[in-house]
Amino acid sequence: MKPKGYWHIFENCREVASKCGSKSEFHEKYRAAYRASKQEGWFDKLVEMFWSYEDWTFEMCHADAQKYSDMSEFYVHSRIAYNAAEKHGWLDDVCSHMPSSERYWTYDKIKEEVKTKQYKTKKEFVHDNPIAYKSAYNNGWLDEICQDMIVLRRKKFTKEECIVAAKPYNRIAEFEKANQAMYNAARKNGWLNEVCAHMYHRVKEWSDELLENEAKKHKHKIDFLRACPSAYTVASRKGILDRICGHMEDLGDLYNRAIYAWEFPDHHVYVGLSCDLERREEQHLTDKNSPVYKYSKKSGLTPICIIKYDYVFVTEAKRLEGEVLAEYINEGWEKLNSCKTGGIGATKIIWTEEVIRKLLKTCGSREEFRTSYMPAYNACSKRKMMHIIDEFFPRMTRIDKDGKVYHPKYRKWDDKKIWDEVTKYTSCAELIENCRGAYRAAEKWGILDKVKEYYKSI
Repeated sequence: MKPKGYWHIFENCREVASKCGSKSEFHEKYRAAYRASKQEGWFDKLVEMFWSYEDWTFEMCHADAQKYSDMSEFYVHSRIAYNAAEKHGWLDDVCSHMPSSERYWTYDKIKEEVKTKQYKTKKEFVHDNPIAYKSAYNNGWLDEICQDMIVLRRKKFTKEECIVAAKPYNRIAEFEKANQAMYNAARKNGWLNEVCAHMYHRVKEWSDELLENEAKKHKHKIDFLRACPSAYTVASRKGILDRICGHMEDLGDLYNRAIYAWEFPDHHVYVGLSCDLERREEQHLTDKNSPVYKYSKKSGLTPICIIKYDYVFVTEAKRLEGEVLAEYINEGWEKLNSCKTGGIGATKIIWTEEVIRKLLKTCGSREEFRTSYMPAYNACSKRKMMHIIDEFFPRMTRIDKDGKVYHPKYRKWDDKKIWDEVTKYTSCAELIENCRGAYRAAEKWGILDKVKEYYKSI
């Protein structure tokens, strides 16, 4: 760490500035020196000394570049000359003697390079000396220089080879990703349909009949969606999804849960909630960590699953689960639940406008919605969706003394409550000291003059 005042000495700033090729580099690497030079008024002088390229001539840049045999050395050891040559467009000319410059590689030098190194293929040439290769390509010499080299060509695949290679794959995309050479050969030769005949092909035109036949294969909507998303999407867009899925069983979702109970003959019970009763039942009977499975193995008894409530909204389901378990306990049953009821797992509820409107229809006031569904209310506040609540329960609006319509931050200060506070005291000073909120509300709504008149009349 430099001592205090170190960078306020010109020689110190000049020393580090000479190591930088630009003002931005000076600012990035030596910010303290940069700030000090600005404060002391040296910055313009440093710019003239190190980063002003107007005084650099071609001869000066060329003479400086002759000291180096490689462009990287020139850049590192003489950054100012390098930048000046680059800025004026002389870089290729002043570095023409350097092998790392494209200008260095003339036709004769490239020919000699290829002959000396004995490149057998273009691939070896470009890998070993890309700058010479690029120069030959840009100048149109490449084919002539490489005419004696071996030409590497891609292997020609037969139709039979492509068919064999495609057999392990069920989808065209999988085949293309795993063996792109074979895929390209089949596509270019017009064999793709024949090569991929055994693969799953997306149906381009979903008729109502095809959609209905596809839906009959599945028991739940989620199975339909996962197995054939294209058919599910088309049915939804056509508006026939509910009709063709009429035979399917209902399942819960992020917002709906069913309450169930596993009863044992010896009056042990487990109460839970789930969005998929069939899947949850299988888990309780096969999962070794399930309380139902553990007690069944321990006691040798076979439990019975009873659905207590069908799918209801998750907030209501959490409450009902606790009530159901409490009823069993009051009747003398032993609970197998090890955790507190009301848990819905790791699923995060997404409060969409549709869900919020559905909840608002069940409430009689804004306050009831806030107290009954606090998470939904908070989501509205955070995501700027309070206008949805306003549609159902408009907020109290008032016109302030300037004639502007205003939604007060503190809704409790209507006229009646303001005057209730005013009449408790004998002066404005007491009102401010004891209830500043009422004083500010009176001032905001333009009734402060009436409040003052009231105190004067006392």
